[in-house]
Amino acid sequence: MRYEHYLWSNHLSTSAMRGKFGIYTTCIEVAKRIRSRNSTTEVQIIFPYAFNGQRFWIFGTDYYDLKTARKSFNRILRELSYTELKKNTQNNEYESIMGVNSRVKNEGEVANAK
Repeated sequence: MRYEHYLWSNHLSTSAMRGKFGIYTTCIEVAKRIRSRNSTTEVQIIFPYAFNGQRFWIFGTDYYDLKTARKSFNRILRELSYTELKKNTQNNEYESIMGVNSRVKNEGEVANAK
């Protein structure tokens, strides 16, 4: 499974999504953390019954500026062992793409097993 995370600046005049910044992720743990922010709205996406493709989440959120948004999102990615965001100049956005992340810290993970 390939994990993708994107952060972009949202142009409020041309976007139906609320918030200054848009976030896209394919990781449920990242989605949970973004969803818990007070100033975040989730774009409702309906997947068909028995959908076998890769699920994703899109959010609109507010940060003070782009530097603060990158710093906050990178902190979440670092805590979950993902690579930090890198600028993609073609799409004018920041992205973090990596393959299987076997180091994701899940609540069901057995730590210190005896």
